[in-house]
Amino acid sequence: MLRPNDCNFMFCLPLTEDQFNKDNENLKKDFVREQLPIDKPEENRQKRLWEVYLQEVVRPYQNLKKQFSVYGFVFNESVTFSMFAELIQNYEVNILFSHCKTGTNEEIEFFDRLVPKDEFIDAIPLNYNKIIDLSVCMPENTAKDLKHKRRNAIVKSVDKPIDFLLWLYIYGLTFEIISDQQAPSFPEAFELTFNKLYSL
Repeated sequence: MLRPNDCNFMFCLPLTEDQFNKDNENLKKDFVREQLPIDKPEENRQKRLWEVYLQEVVRPYQNLKKQFSVYGFVFNESVTFSMFAELIQNYEVNILFSHCKTGTNEEIEFFDRLVPKDEFIDAIPLNYNKIIDLSVCMPENTAKDLKHKRRNAIVKSVDKPIDFLLWLYIYGLTFEIISDQQAPSFPEAFELTFNKLYSL
């Protein structure tokens, strides 16, 4: 039976206003600089974006962590690429909560930088047999290549954009199912979650 402490939730995006502002100036990052909505007029735009981000990403994540860390779910923050490569060795379920920059060569955003698809896959051992849940926006080619090159791994992903608030709500439901021992594995818990969503 899957236990809460088998689950590793890796949050790679900024959690403070200072880091948010640094990401906005960092050409090696994409999410804050390019993906957040742009509002007008320009003055104080960055402050308003941080306030939206705080309400829609940071606080919902912190609520998820507060609610489920007491059950034993593991939350790692400010996850760099090197941290990711180490953390995935230690847990049965590895949830990567971040951003995917789509294009000719997809890149996954970590706390320190964007990582090209092939470099990301190379960090995962050839015989890797655990679960990697790519909770990033439409990592179509990354997921496909990872499944092909790491055949023993269980790779979870979605091919449509999902709002951050909905993503966090989905994980809250999934963690409740795991905590209550309603499912023996993460894929089954995830399936039960979506069954509940469709029945609402």
